[in-house]
Amino acid sequence: MYVRSDVPCTRMSELESENAETLWLMYRRPRMPRAVSHVIVGVVYHPPGADDRAMTSHILDCLDIVTRDHPYASAVLAGNFN
Repeated sequence: MYVRSDVPCTRMSELESENAETLWLMYRRPRMPRAVSHVIVGVVYHPPGADDRAMTSHILDCLDIVTRDHPYASAVLAGNFN
C-alpha cells in the first residue's frame, strides 16, 4: 500500500501477524461524516498454497478488534486473496 505523505493515517501494527501478510491503516480526515469516525483499511496478500484457515481467522480476528475498538469506523478490505 502506498500513502501520500499529506494523507493523515496511522499504521495499526497491533493487528499485524508474523503468519499473515497484512497491513492495517487507520485513516482520519479533518472533516468526516458524523456517522463515520475513521476508515480502517486492511490490505492482504494471501499467496497460493498458504493456509486458508489461518488467513481467514486472522482477518476475522482483526475485523472483530477493529469493530470493538472503533465502533463508528468504516472498514475497507482489499488485496490479493488467491
